[in-house]
Amino acid sequence: MKTILTFFTCLYANIVLAQSQATSPCDSRLLTQFDSVKGEYVSNIKDEIVIKKDEDNKLSLSLLAMEHTIVLSIAVVGGGDCIDETNKMNIVFRDGTRLEMLNNGGFNCDAEFSVFFGGDFGHKKELGLLLSREIESIKVTTRKSTIDKARNNVVEVPVSTETGKLIMESITCLTK
Repeated sequence: MKTILTFFTCLYANIVLAQSQATSPCDSRLLTQFDSVKGEYVSNIKDEIVIKKDEDNKLSLSLLAMEHTIVLSIAVVGGGDCIDETNKMNIVFRDGTRLEMLNNGGFNCDAEFSVFFGGDFGHKKELGLLLSREIESIKVTTRKSTIDKARNNVVEVPVSTETGKLIMESITCLTK
């Protein structure tokens, strides 16, 4: 009788544990797949985080984690189309802390700014800021146009409190 009671107690505990794990906020936010070619798991947030989107400007974030590295990719519309290694992202946090980072993604004309955290890329201190502080605003520079000198090469947008928390939570999920 004691063995049966112990068995059902353990079974109940495992069911409760499985249900609590299945309903964690990270489960609903992330998509994790196994890359059989590289032999590693890759996780990304299911939906891009749109910070601003109107007729002239768009700034949205995508996040990806693989091999102890987190990639923050920003789609920038409203500045120039091309981004290179000299372009910068400036973040102001709600507590007044500031962060400036260079594009790690290399030259592209897809208006995509990328920063890599962890692994061989470092930026652990910067990742710590993104995990512990809420973002107030983001500014990304793009390449100056050699043809249209009047074209804006900066997209700067405020980040709502709700979106700032969503960014922090999403990055936290990717670090687990």
